[in-house]
Amino acid sequence: MDSWAARSTYAQDFHTYGMEWSEKYIFTYIDDRLHQILYIQFNEPFWKRGDYPAATANGTQLVDPWGQTGNKGTPFDQEFYLILVNLQLKAFESLSILIHT
Repeated sequence: MDSWAARSTYAQDFHTYGMEWSEKYIFTYIDDRLHQILYIQFNEPFWKRGDYPAATANGTQLVDPWGQTGNKGTPFDQEFYLILVNLQLKAFESLSILIHT
């Protein structure tokens, strides 16, 4: 754990969350690129990366749903919509309850 994470909490300040998404990787960070959280290269198919079993406990064969594309970045090789939730909403709701009681 680096010293930045050890000496602070997310409640102490506002933060910027970033994500870079290219044909070769997905990269996420907090506040600046030096505080990297996740870096995944698309250097192997995601089905292989997930280490899924060949079958479920009841014997159902599992099939790679992304294998037909031939692209190692599938399913991240198309447009996505991200839904970002305001995590502060609950804090404001609690504050409102305190003020009214």
